[in-house]
Amino acid sequence: MVQYRGEILPLVDLRAMLGRAGGDDEAADAPLQVVVSSDKGRSFGLIVERILDIVEENISIKQRSSLRGILGAAIIQGKVTDLLDIRAAIQQADLGAIDAA
Repeated sequence: MVQYRGEILPLVDLRAMLGRAGGDDEAADAPLQVVVSSDKGRSFGLIVERILDIVEENISIKQRSSLRGILGAAIIQGKVTDLLDIRAAIQQADLGAIDAA
């Protein structure tokens, strides 16, 4: 957890959830890349390996995924992009269930 805009922001380590680098082998004081997300008035930080770009775009899922934590894939700005299942990440991190939309 970290302090964010005067509140306590729970953190979810997506790197660990998706089986990527990160976790205990990093220095405790190393800066983290965090994407803040909000749903139904509740905010949380998603720790990511790196941030490549942030875009706003209407999408449609072209390929559904059976991988844990991934909704599927879409073409975004001409590139195939995996789409994160944020609700699954929050539930797996045990931050409380978020009702399905």
